[in-house]
Amino acid sequence: MIKQCGDDGALLITGAGAAFCAGGDVKGMGSNSNKIETPFEERVADLRNKQRTLTGVLVAVRKPTIAALPGPAAGAGMALALACDIQALW
Repeated sequence: MIKQCGDDGALLITGAGAAFCAGGDVKGMGSNSNKIETPFEERVADLRNKQRTLTGVLVAVRKPTIAALPGPAAGAGMALALACDIQALW
């Protein structure tokens, strides 16, 4: 969940429920819905590129960013939380 705190305020990112991010569906990442076999290296490179893009956009935000962590931040969610200016546990 992402909320902006006022027009000129901070950007608050938090999870829904007891975790910030429970992690990705690793089993689902191995499946290929279009039945074309993509090499493992390409799939890993694609996931890395998506993660770099997401965290890069977050780092480039010109207002303070806050990751409010109600619980665990697993997988890419951890990188997302660490890309924020402030990490707050509650």
